[in-house]
Amino acid sequence: MVFVPYEFGSSLFQYIYPHIRLLGSLFLVGAAMTLVALMYPAWPAFVGWVGRAFLLVAFAIYWWVVSVLPVSPTGTILYLFLMVLFVMERRTLRRGQGLLLVFISSVTVCFGGLMAWAPQDFQRFAMAPLGPYLRLVGILFFMTGALLVVGLWRKHPLFCRLALGVQGLLFLNMAFAVAARAAWAGMGLYSVLSLACGLLATVRRWPTLSGVRWRLFRGMALASVLPIVGVGAVASYLAQKALEVELRAKAQQAVASETAWLEQTALIASSLLRVQGQDPGFIALVREGNREGMQARVALLENESGLFDAAWLLDDVGDTLVFSGRSVRAKANFAHRAYFQDALKGGAQVLLSRPFLGFLG
Repeated sequence: MVFVPYEFGSSLFQYIYPHIRLLGSLFLVGAAMTLVALMYPAWPAFVGWVGRAFLLVAFAIYWWVVSVLPVSPTGTILYLFLMVLFVMERRTLRRGQGLLLVFISSVTVCFGGLMAWAPQDFQRFAMAPLGPYLRLVGILFFMTGALLVVGLWRKHPLFCRLALGVQGLLFLNMAFAVAARAAWAGMGLYSVLSLACGLLATVRRWPTLSGVRWRLFRGMALASVLPIVGVGAVASYLAQKALEVELRAKAQQAVASETAWLEQTALIASSLLRVQGQDPGFIALVREGNREGMQARVALLENESGLFDAAWLLDDVGDTLVFSGRSVRAKANFAHRAYFQDALKGGAQVLLSRPFLGFLG
């Protein structure tokens, strides 16, 4: 969102796209502060609280605008569980336990139930590439989610590892599916979930984050990664602003060229109408009531000049005397139109009015 905001230009992000960089900054700052609070537990507690508050606000906005309003079932379920468990996890971390397994089991059970029950609701969005296999994917999600719940309840690691291994493959499949629709946000999310399931299924003993190596690593991370991210964000912002200025200048140039062309075309059309209206032969045809001659003259405006889509010759009460031949409103009366009243007051002046014909004539 911060570095490549133009990747979020799809209709799904239409409500937040003008503020996509601000939302990305909220995600970035909140995640950075939360990571710092986890790596340095001795730091003041408000660092972690502020970081989590930023993330919750960003998640809430993203969940409502991108998932709830467009009625996206996957995003609605996933981000709702994410926010709820993110708030609850603060207490469990004090005991050295996280809620990642609870999050994965809750999401997969809900995903599976909805996919198996109403797969057509998922085909409208980025899950369309899965097509007829959506119900099967839903059944597998539900069964592995239920197996993971049983494994957590019974504290049976084999059940948990088996369920997580299958879920990692299912999330990877979903990542490829959304990538086929160029939904990069969904691809990143499901890729992280697939990687998390793979690590939880294969790693039997996690390393202890303590000692000299850990302190050196977190110091290097804080001193190198965060400044690089900050500088990159500023550079991306300046580059995006320069690109927007260039595109705006090109758009203004295109509008100016189009306006000049329209003004020239209107001037030529006005001159042609003025010459035609002052032609003695045409005036004589009107006075004699020669409809065939008037019809031929009006048809020339449409067929020969290329400036008019249709042409009418009206009398002083707004009734149609002759028309060019293509309109379905051949016998219409235009006395109630504002441009007809202006034409009566303008004498020989050629007036431009707003278009009065729609798609249905």
